[in-house]
Amino acid sequence: MNYWEASRPTYIENWPREMHSLSVASIDVPLNAGDARRLGSNIAELGGAFYKDGKSRSWVPSDISDIRTRVAEAVASMPNGAFVRLGSRSPKDSWEAHRRGSLKTTAKDDPLEFILDCSERIYEDLSLAIQHEYAPHIWVRQWVDIPRWAEFRCFMKDRRLVGISQYNYLEGEEFPEIIQNHGTIRWVIEEQFFPSFRDASHLDSVVFDVFLKTWTARDNTRVWESKLLEVNPFFVLTDPCLFGWNEPFGGEFRFNSKLTKF
Repeated sequence: MNYWEASRPTYIENWPREMHSLSVASIDVPLNAGDARRLGSNIAELGGAFYKDGKSRSWVPSDISDIRTRVAEAVASMPNGAFVRLGSRSPKDSWEAHRRGSLKTTAKDDPLEFILDCSERIYEDLSLAIQHEYAPHIWVRQWVDIPRWAEFRCFMKDRRLVGISQYNYLEGEEFPEIIQNHGTIRWVIEEQFFPSFRDASHLDSVVFDVFLKTWTARDNTRVWESKLLEVNPFFVLTDPCLFGWNEPFGGEFRFNSKLTKF
């Protein structure tokens, strides 16, 4: 199976309705194949590649005011801001997003700013869509402030949860919230969230990302909830975080700690 065949079923627009109910509020802005080429032609420094002859002798970006208007209307319906992305992947490699330290979009912003801002992820996914005559989708998702400790990458193989990893791991960050609550975190994902995800999933093996929300109830007990963020193929090109594709998944919950990684 190649990357296109593995990844396409994980796009948000291809999720079953039951999986959407496990995630955050979102608005679908469907495009057609022509829209994909028009949108791609507006990606700074990469746009010329989306011309039919593959040349950029006189690069003039296509008019995408209609797409921008549709996305802006969806963003305006999200009073606390939005996260604008393709159904395939987000533009988290946008230069402007790194400068600001956030991918949050509000009604006063250009709703396509991050998508058009030299994102190689978006460029690659639009290129794949055009190559396979696939009509991509832009998704406007409710903005949620997620603490860095609260996001986790999970691995389902043959409908069994075979691993959970701290998502933000590259800098060796140790999060006290994880270390102090690792038993509860595992229970929330494994026992509270996973059965619903497993039953809703249209794929037997997949990598899925979740984030945890906590709040204090009236009786002063701490309440935990898990929400679905993203789905990726169970495939070697997907980042395994603190696991490795060359090792077996043994069902561990792995996180950075001075004492142990899990």
